[in-house]
Amino acid sequence: MRLGFILRVTVFLIIGLTLGVGSARWLIARSASAVPLGTGAWKIWSPERDNGDDPYGIAHYFLSGRLPPAANQVRIYETEEDDDGALFDGDCIYTVSGPSQAARWWEIAVIDPQAGPRFESDERMSGISSAQIVNNPDGNFNITIARDPMPGNWISPGDLSHYSVAVSLRFARLRDTLDPAAVLPRITRGECS
Repeated sequence: MRLGFILRVTVFLIIGLTLGVGSARWLIARSASAVPLGTGAWKIWSPERDNGDDPYGIAHYFLSGRLPPAANQVRIYETEEDDDGALFDGDCIYTVSGPSQAARWWEIAVIDPQAGPRFESDERMSGISSAQIVNNPDGNFNITIARDPMPGNWISPGDLSHYSVAVSLRFARLRDTLDPAAVLPRITRGECS
C-alpha cells in the first residue's frame, strides 16, 4: 500500500509539473504583441512597457538563453517567416534588405528559436551589425542568409533547419522613437536546395 501511494504521488507530481511548465511556455509564446506592419511578420516583446515590469517579455528572453534588452534604448524585433509568410528554411537562400541609416546602431542575427542566439563558429557569421555592413551606393543594404559563404554581406544559419531572424535597433537618444515600418528590413526567399 505504501509503494502504491508513493507511485500515485510521483505520477501526480510529474503530470502537474508537465502541465504547469507547458502552459507557462505556451502563455509566454502567445504574449508577444505583433507589430502591425505590411513588411512581414515581425514581433516585438514589450514594445511599450520599458520599465521592465512585463514578466512574459522577460521570460521570453530567459527561455531562449538571452538577457532582455536595455529599457528605453534597444528594441528587438523577431520573425520566423519571410515576407511571403513562409517559415525560414535552412536549405533556402534569403535576401534581407533595408535602409542602413534608420537607427544609430542595428544588428541582424540568426536565432535558434529553442536555444537562443547562434555564435560564430567555423568561420560562419550568424549576425552582422551596422558597424560591419557594406552599404549599397544608395545607402541601403543587402544581406544574404545562406549556409554556404556568399559574396557581400553574408550570415549563416549553420546547421539549423528552421530559425528566426532578430533585428536589434539602438536609438540615438533615450526615448527616441522610430516608425518600425520605415526601419525593419524586408526578407525575400531565393533558391532552395
